[in-house]
Amino acid sequence: MKEMQRLLETFATFFKVPGEQIRRESLKVIQQYFICLYEQIIRKQQTPDSQMIVLTTHFAEFMPKLTTLMLPMMSEYFDSVREEACIAAEYLICNFIPPRPELGRNSLDFINTMKAQLSLGWND
Repeated sequence: MKEMQRLLETFATFFKVPGEQIRRESLKVIQQYFICLYEQIIRKQQTPDSQMIVLTTHFAEFMPKLTTLMLPMMSEYFDSVREEACIAAEYLICNFIPPRPELGRNSLDFINTMKAQLSLGWND
């Protein structure tokens, strides 16, 4: 878990740097990280139950923190940064939220909000 915390701190550093290109490219790196993580760990699980165990035990703390960092990027001034943030968030939602999550009330509210935003589209 320490490795994930260091990775999260690195991503947070990228988001603090002003400038469209750095923020856009760091969001692309995050999405590539998601893709590699999914392909190398989650997809290799034999059953949906084993996938759910991996998702809930190893990524339960990390993903909300990363999502919290990414959400402000969705209201960024630059269109390209907003677009990359939405693409990365969509990949996160589609592949890292378990099909049958066991969540508290706050988490369920957050997921319902994210689903509603994806179906309605993001405000400019």
